[in-house]
Amino acid sequence: MVTEPKKAVVALKWVVQEMENRYRKMAKIGVRNIDGFNERMAEARRTGEQLSRRVQTGFDADTGEAIFEEEVIEPESLPFIIVVVDEMADLMMVAGKEIENAVQRLAQMARAAIGKLSGDRFHAECAATGNHRHSRRFIGVF
Repeated sequence: MVTEPKKAVVALKWVVQEMENRYRKMAKIGVRNIDGFNERMAEARRTGEQLSRRVQTGFDADTGEAIFEEEVIEPESLPFIIVVVDEMADLMMVAGKEIENAVQRLAQMARAAIGKLSGDRFHAECAATGNHRHSRRFIGVF
């Protein structure tokens, strides 16, 4: 929990970076959302499958042909990140444009990563973290 507006800017930037990292991980295994990612990782752990993808690393200097290597993907689960903003006006006074851009980007990524969030699921996530009173200032579950 971050309570100081200046630190909140840094925290929101961290969440944006984390979501971009998660998008890259999801793209590597060909899934579109976090549930799909976690299901694929659980399946790989259950079956003992080693996940990998073929990556072009350059070109052969003599022949000009592409050089490929196998990138091993470690099976890991991604937990949900819940972002709740209270007192948005205070944040906007400290760093208005930065906050606006981060919140907008997070909202876009949340829609793409988990689809439309049902009210029941949001309240379940809030109950799990003890944030019942913040349901009106919710940005997303990532």
